[in-house]
Amino acid sequence: MTGSARGVAFGALVVAMGLAIAQTLGYALNVVGARYLGPDGFGAFASLLSLLVIGSVVGGGIQAVGARRLVLSSITQRRGQAATILRITFWSALVVCGATLAISPLLQWLLHINGWLPVALTALALIPVTVAGAQYAITQGREDFARLATMYALVGLGKAAGGIAGALIWGTLLGAMWGLTLGSITTLLIGLVVLRPVVTRPAQALPGFIQESLHATHALGALFVLTNVDIILARVLLSPDQAGLYAVGSIVAKIAFWLPQFVGVVAFPRMADHRRDRATKFAVVAVGVMGTVTVACTAIFSPKIIGVIGGADYVALGPILWLFAAAGSMYAVGQAVLLSRIAQEDRRAVIAVWIAAGLLGAIALVWARSVTGLVLCACAAGAALCVISLVMLVRESSSARDY
Repeated sequence: MTGSARGVAFGALVVAMGLAIAQTLGYALNVVGARYLGPDGFGAFASLLSLLVIGSVVGGGIQAVGARRLVLSSITQRRGQAATILRITFWSALVVCGATLAISPLLQWLLHINGWLPVALTALALIPVTVAGAQYAITQGREDFARLATMYALVGLGKAAGGIAGALIWGTLLGAMWGLTLGSITTLLIGLVVLRPVVTRPAQALPGFIQESLHATHALGALFVLTNVDIILARVLLSPDQAGLYAVGSIVAKIAFWLPQFVGVVAFPRMADHRRDRATKFAVVAVGVMGTVTVACTAIFSPKIIGVIGGADYVALGPILWLFAAAGSMYAVGQAVLLSRIAQEDRRAVIAVWIAAGLLGAIALVWARSVTGLVLCACAAGAALCVISLVMLVRESSSARDY
């Protein structure tokens, strides 16, 4: 095994461990919420968690552009550039929080949330969620995968531990959101201490960083809307109990979507430089294989999975649980392709995501009046995303060879 291959293997292992901790904690948060908040309360909680994911796209865009900028810069410039990335992200986080607060009455009405405070706490939690994007960018761009894994685990711990504590102590949506928000802020402060050795003053200028981040945010925002809007649609289109049932099924979709995330995280810096072709092929194939295995395992072990994540109240999901895994797995392949294009500043790839999102919204509004109907709509959107993304990737690769 070459030194480069060993580096990839080591990076994949440690990042997988960090993400596994974060994702396991996230799934535990969903499981506790499903059991202690009840179907209606958990449906509301799941919709707010989806808002957090959608709202995190600003941090995701900053992560993508920041990591790409750092991996292409000289080692002597990286510490100062890291300081600039953090400063820009703090201001962006305040803007995201303020914008969410401004539309919070509309969100409260649309999602049928009892009281304004849970939505306001969601807006506040978006500050540490957004800043986490800069923390990831700094370590990912340096290909410092051990520190990156630590950051993933810390952020996951703060959100999940706080939310679980709130749900267990108070057993209410408001209690869960208070715990989640306070836990996230606490780990934000710890994360800044972890990053101190690799961030120094004076800050180095990063011309065009904000504009590039906006484009990356747009691309990732489209993807996160696609992968989370079905939960919000469930809250709008289905009965409260059905929405809660769908929210539990969506946990499996999230597992399938995020399980191969470490592949893209490790491959992304390599997608930005001369290693891009091999890194892109590796990422797409690896994510596709992992998705296939996930769908098969979900189909075989669905009763056991439901017993773990929801309990007896959700046994009706058994025959269709694999459909949630299929939707999440197809979204994951689309994400791998999208990351490869962001790394190369190709702004056309987002077209496939918006087509899939439009398809999901259109057919869901017309046809989805049950849990099964809505998850089939999600699968159709995932299939469209995969086909269009892969066709675009193949055409781009063919054009590059011809050139």
